[in-house]
Amino acid sequence: MPNMAAWVDTGFLVALFARNDPHHTSAVEFLANHQRLSLHSLWPVVTETGFSSIHPAKSRS
Repeated sequence: MPNMAAWVDTGFLVALFARNDPHHTSAVEFLANHQRLSLHSLWPVVTETGFSSIHPAKSRS
């Protein structure tokens, strides 16, 4: 089977980690259906995701 990889952005990561996000269920289902998928991102995306989890109201304004 070929290696599969995907680049993920802040929106996907926030949806994955925030259970109250409207897209949380679809993000979790996507990963469940693609268990061999390697996820890649960039440090600015990881930083923004962390900020969004600490300050959810500020990140949406």
